[in-house]
Amino acid sequence: DPDGVFQGNLARCSSAQYIAGPHRPDDSAGLSAARVLLKPLERLAIFDADPVPRLRLGVRAAADAGGPPVLALHPGSGSERKNWPEARWAELLPLLAARLEHRFLLVGGEAEGGRLERLATRLPPGRAQTARNLPLDVLAEKLGACAGFVGHDSGISHLAAALGVPVLALWGDSVETVWRPQGDAVRVLRGPAGLARLPVQTVLEAVCALARQAA
Repeated sequence: DPDGVFQGNLARCSSAQYIAGPHRPDDSAGLSAARVLLKPLERLAIFDADPVPRLRLGVRAAADAGGPPVLALHPGSGSERKNWPEARWAELLPLLAARLEHRFLLVGGEAEGGRLERLATRLPPGRAQTARNLPLDVLAEKLGACAGFVGHDSGISHLAAALGVPVLALWGDSVETVWRPQGDAVRVLRGPAGLARLPVQTVLEAVCALARQAA
């Protein structure tokens, strides 16, 4: 509301206190987005709000009793520059299937196009399931039952982290201090030559370590 139009209109019909905040954190400030978006609450004398989002579902989905654990994979985001190349995901998946006993949940939305279906063919039959364009509450139930999550700089990575699922985020050039998912179970993996050149073997070892951590 940079011109104060909304605030002025609201004042005409309500005496409610109006608190303005930034619509987007400043990358140069080096503060996590959560802390920046909580800052306006100080006007209400709320100074100790927890900056780590925690989402507790009313009824938490459980993994299949006695079945292999599920590893969620989100091979996309809202921007291709934030994505590890699809060809590298395609190389990674059969290696993961050979190293882990897990089943795999491939997560995505409209931005992923046919990527989920193409990548699912790289996994053994019966060990891959796709979850496309699900409502966020339904997706949260599915992610909450997973043993781990691997993705990029995306809202779905933040959702998984808020659910307490161990997260491995393959990171590009976004400012990590501002945009990384919050939580003790979050690891960010960068490549010295950039995200596109992050080696498959490096990601494989990091995902296997995530699976051991969640076991």
